[in-house]
Parts: sequence; structure tokens; C-alpha cells
Amino acid sequence: MAGRLNMLYRDRHAHARTCLLIKREARMSQEAWGRSMNASDLTRLEVMSLRTTILGQQAVITELQAADSRRQAAITELLAADRGRQAQFIEVLKLLKRLQNQMTVFESQEGPAKGLAQPDAPEDAVPETTNTTSVTNAQLQEMIDQGVTAALAARDADRNTNGDDSHNSGTGVRRTERTARECTYTDFLKYQPLNFKGTEGVAG
Repeated sequence: MAGRLNMLYRDRHAHARTCLLIKREARMSQEAWGRSMNASDLTRLEVMSLRTTILGQQAVITELQAADSRRQAAITELLAADRGRQAQFIEVLKLLKRLQNQMTVFESQEGPAKGLAQPDAPEDAVPETTNTTSVTNAQLQEMIDQGVTAALAARDADRNTNGDDSHNSGTGVRRTERTARECTYTDFLKYQPLNFKGTEGVAG
């Protein structure tokens, strides 16, 4: 008993040091556990923030998809309107081609008349070819005016109806179709146009 007591007395410093080490290890373990809990809380907050961001991005993606669908629908409508305008332009070109062909026929009819001489015509008399030329030009100008007026009316009608005969431009209010301004041959002559030589076609 005395020997054991002496051994314990000698080892009391070692036991005290061991007790201090255990307490220090327990304190460090507690601090590590606290830091791990704080890190867990931060991680949970970051996950929640990322989840909120993902939800917001999904909403933005949905809006962008809806806007893209609307843009595609608008592009489709614009393409359809462009095809309609191209068809109208083709009709106008065909009309101009027919007018050019008629002008060629009129010029071929006027050519022999200008080359004929009128016998026994007085000096003060006005050649009939001048009257024939004036009537032919007037008729030709009237045909051109009618064709241009029809083309402008078709263009204005398509512009007012937006291609669906609604006259409302998508606003629900019916618009009044604008009538084309009439231009007569007399109004055309007020601008003093150049004399037509018959060498450049109807476009010239």
C-alpha cells in the first residue's frame, strides 16, 4: 500500500499533465465542432441562394422563350406581307410590260403615218400626223395613269388592311381607306416633261 501510494505520489505530475491534455483536446474538439456548424450554416445559405438564382434564371429563360416565339410569329407575318408585296410588284411589272408592248405597237403604227406625204396640202395647213401623234400620246398617257393609279390603290389597300382586309392595323379601330390622288395628262404637262424619243422604253 505504501509502495503504491509512493508511486501515485511520484506520478501525480504526469496525471495532471494528462488531465490538461484531455481538457485541451476536449476544448479543441468543441471549437472544431462549432466551426463545422458555422461552415454548415454558410453552405446551407449558399445553397439556398443558388437555388433562388436558378429559379430566377428559369423565369428569365421562360420569358425569353415567350419573346422569341412572339418574334418568330412577327417575322412570319412580315415574310407573308413581303410575299404579298412581291406579288403586287410582279403584277405592276407585268402591267408595265404590257404598256411597253402597246407603246411599241403605237410607235409602229405612227411610223408609216409620219412617212406619208400629203398631196396638194396648203402651206398653212397643219399636218394630220401631229393630231394623230397627240391623240396617241394622250391615249397612252391615260393608260399609264390608269395602270399607276390601280397599282397605287392596290398598295394603299394592302397597307391599310395589313393583308387581311381588316383596315384596323391590329388596334381594333377600323381605318378609312385612303383614295389615290388623280393625276391627269394636263397636270402632267404642267411639269414640262422632256419629249419622248422612243429609244428608252416605257421606263425612260
